[in-house]
Amino acid sequence: MKRRYLRGLVIGSVVLSVGVLAGSQSSGAAATSTTTAAGSSCPQPIFAAGTPAPTSIKGPNEAPSSSSPITVLGPDGTTQTLTPECQWTVSFDPPGGDPTVGITEYSNLQMNLATLYGVDFSNNTGVSCNITVETLNGFGGGGAQETLKGSYCNTDGYVPGEGAVQSVLLNGAAGPDETVASFNSTVTSFASGANIYYGYFNACSENPVGSHTNYACDYFYGGPSL
Repeated sequence: MKRRYLRGLVIGSVVLSVGVLAGSQSSGAAATSTTTAAGSSCPQPIFAAGTPAPTSIKGPNEAPSSSSPITVLGPDGTTQTLTPECQWTVSFDPPGGDPTVGITEYSNLQMNLATLYGVDFSNNTGVSCNITVETLNGFGGGGAQETLKGSYCNTDGYVPGEGAVQSVLLNGAAGPDETVASFNSTVTSFASGANIYYGYFNACSENPVGSHTNYACDYFYGGPSL
């Protein structure tokens, strides 16, 4: 089974450093766990230790028709279309506010190794953020990379509402769930011991821009073996 890691609230209205598990949510934070293959189901999010416990999780719901597909630009001008599949709304109650994060899962991206793909979210479920993503092997392991390139990617410091990247290898090992929170700075999640299986890529925006209580996050899995 594929290991499924969601950051911020990528399974909900914000991407937080979280692990996802099919089943009911435990009280408070929970350790990262496994679930079915990426993109094949809509498990309820369970959050990793250190993440504020959500006050409510609503979903999964089928992504509404307003959730437009994403066109991904690959090498030599080739394109792939990712379609929205599931949505969650997650609320938190941290000091100083009550943020809500809307999270949408998109279909998987088939990726060639060491190849840069451009992904433009244009107000897709509230996310307006341009990113590039890449998967690669080397140094005895595999990695996934994400870079914020433009538009309204969130960088306000609220981790559940910021982008994230994570690598998962063919042997089941996973790299750290890394926050992607500044423009034009490539962030890598790396694990050793096997080649890359897939990466988890998440992009978030304030929704609407300027809000620090409502966020939107869109994520997908991409790799050479999906």
